[in-house]
Amino acid sequence: MGTCGMQGHHKRKKEKIIKVERGIIKGNYEQSLENKSKEKLINEKEIERGTKRKEKENYENYRESISKREREINEKVKEMKMQKEREKEREKEREKEREKEREKEREREKELEKELEREEEIKRVRIEKEKEKIVSKSEEERSDNIDKDYNISDEIKEKDKKELNKVFYNYNKEIFQKLWEKALKRHNEFRKKHGARNLELNPDLCEIAQSSAEKYSETDIENIYKIPPKLYKGDIVGENIAIIDKFNSTNFEDIINKWYEEKQNYEFDSNKYIENTGHFTQLIWRETKEIGFGKKINKGKMYFIAIYYPAGNIFKQFKNNVLKEQNWVKYE
Repeated sequence: MGTCGMQGHHKRKKEKIIKVERGIIKGNYEQSLENKSKEKLINEKEIERGTKRKEKENYENYRESISKREREINEKVKEMKMQKEREKEREKEREKEREKEREKEREREKELEKELEREEEIKRVRIEKEKEKIVSKSEEERSDNIDKDYNISDEIKEKDKKELNKVFYNYNKEIFQKLWEKALKRHNEFRKKHGARNLELNPDLCEIAQSSAEKYSETDIENIYKIPPKLYKGDIVGENIAIIDKFNSTNFEDIINKWYEEKQNYEFDSNKYIENTGHFTQLIWRETKEIGFGKKINKGKMYFIAIYYPAGNIFKQFKNNVLKEQNWVKYE
């Protein structure tokens, strides 16, 4: 074998060795990649399992917190229901107490009315006896003193009226004050809806109203509206009248409600008086500032009077004084 042959042989052997080494290196590299891939997969699975465990724990904690919150809410709802029931029981007790107070007030009012009726009967009997004394005089004495006798009778009547008024205003005055305050409150509730100022109770107007009630109770109903209007401070006052066959001592608010119900017949776009609405328009008249009440019972009828100052229902002033309920504005 020559020199060239030996060199070729060694070259091929060297190339073969290099190929083997390259194969080994390549195999190791591939094995390394495979191992890394397996490790990565294992790590990912571990992470996934850890994440799932954590999510499960978080979910269980969340469910537990929700359950706890629901229990707390249920307990609070239960406590609120129990508290509401207790409040209802207390309200029932308070209502019972209020009803007892109202019953006592009604009894006091009835006693007052009976006392007033007894006072009226006493005065009537006294007047009748005085008349009998006058009639028992001789014809000559009556002829000579007829003027004097009439003056005595008139004096007795006038004195009787004054005493009766005194009884009305001073006997258990607190009860009547409560009745008038209720009537005043109902007036102001309705007036507020229509932008009118609150009325104030005026004792002088109460005296006028009481005097009117007494006068009306002795007058035929058809002639009541022929009686001249009343004056206060030189001006004519407004007046609402109610005459009732069946009544009780606390129905003034019902009467005022009836007056207000006339609203359905009123034409707010007009600037004039509308028939069968006068009680309503006077009730909410914006310019009215003061009010007084009076009542009289006679022959099974009750006469309830409300006197207003300044008077309402003034010609061509309805538009500015009788406002729609939806047009409420604060009165200035």
